[in-house]
Amino acid sequence: MWRGEIQRLIINQPPGTMKSLTVSVLFQAWEWGPMNTPGLRYLTTSYREDWARRDSRKTRDLIQSEWYQTLYPYIRLTRDGETDFENTFLGNRKAVPFKSLTAGRGNRVVVDDPHSTEQAESDADREVATRVFRESVTSRLNDPERDCIIICMHRLHPDDVCGVVERLGLPYTKLILPMEYVRSLEVRTPWFKDPRSTDGDLLCPNRIDRETVEQNKIELGPHAYDTQYQQQAKAREGSFFFNPEHFLLKLEVDGRETLAPAPTPPICDNVFAVIDTASKVGKSRDGTGCTFYAYTKYPEEQLRILDWDLIQIEAAILEHWLPNVIQRCEELAVECNARYGTSGAWIEEKDSGIVLLQQAFMRGLLAQPIQTKLTQIGKDGRAMSASGYIFKGMVKITQRAYDKVTSFHGRTRNHFWWQATNYRIGHGTPTDEDEMFDCLCYGAIIACGDATGF
Repeated sequence: MWRGEIQRLIINQPPGTMKSLTVSVLFQAWEWGPMNTPGLRYLTTSYREDWARRDSRKTRDLIQSEWYQTLYPYIRLTRDGETDFENTFLGNRKAVPFKSLTAGRGNRVVVDDPHSTEQAESDADREVATRVFRESVTSRLNDPERDCIIICMHRLHPDDVCGVVERLGLPYTKLILPMEYVRSLEVRTPWFKDPRSTDGDLLCPNRIDRETVEQNKIELGPHAYDTQYQQQAKAREGSFFFNPEHFLLKLEVDGRETLAPAPTPPICDNVFAVIDTASKVGKSRDGTGCTFYAYTKYPEEQLRILDWDLIQIEAAILEHWLPNVIQRCEELAVECNARYGTSGAWIEEKDSGIVLLQQAFMRGLLAQPIQTKLTQIGKDGRAMSASGYIFKGMVKITQRAYDKVTSFHGRTRNHFWWQATNYRIGHGTPTDEDEMFDCLCYGAIIACGDATGF
């Protein structure tokens, strides 16, 4: 950056690893003194005015210290306020809160933590911060082509300031340092390569050792640790929902813990299906999802995901498809030696699901409506209701359901697995496909819930 090779820089690293001290305090004193460019001007900002004031004061005190003045006696301050100081070469520093970034200019604009953890959770506060970034930061440079912007922060949300940079494809060089090294996520640049080479290597083990890291994981929880320490931005809402390990068994192989799908149960109490229907077809419309389960009450309550299907089908011919679902339930009941056989299909009583239920009644097929109170609480509400059972390890996917891959809407993948592990509260899935996620939540609540269905 000092050589003019980088004009835009993002630094993402964990809390407590000296990013503010390095960028917001030492960098300016280094450029003014050792690099002999005391005429550079700095505009620094943070989400809290007192943080911006703190780092400005530290820089001022460093420059005025006996040690610094002995080395660089020609750098004298003619103005020495906490948030606004200037030297005899007209180099200066002005510190302001991020939301007030409308006055002052600089050769270096340093954005150090534009969000608080609380503000990043609020859509309104986050949008204000990203709007300030887009509309104000670049205009604060003296020379937009030569001067520099530094964003220094740990990640907090997919739509934080760094997320906006990624989404817009802005030409920022990135220095990303997770607490634990992840080879697949390493970002290399012509100026920097992470010196670590083994997954899990710590960033600064002499300062933050393995025991401390593991304790942080427990205290912070998966969302805060993954986002702030690993720089893997997630919405907090996603932490209510489901990661691969929630649906897989923990096994020990050759002395090492690994994850694997559950086997098909050799015996169970009951087999049933859940159907989530759509009334219209078309690429932007939902399909019809169906998931098959095996439930066992004793000796340990468990629900196994046996199979699934996702199709695009006209509402008018769904009634001809339903008998195939019931037949599949019978086949799986035989395979799993279900003590009580199959209870058939549970169907949402809305849209084309109403037609399915009517046809099932007329033809004597095993089918029943999902309780209205479950459909009325919405997808996010159902996910919250189901999450307890899933977090307790009661719901696991079998090898067959885990290995299954089909094509739907031009995408070939395991749609059940993808939807189950990519749903976030308030956002759904990235492609707005959630039929299988609905089937998952309904199935967990129906099987594991109490007499009220929860």
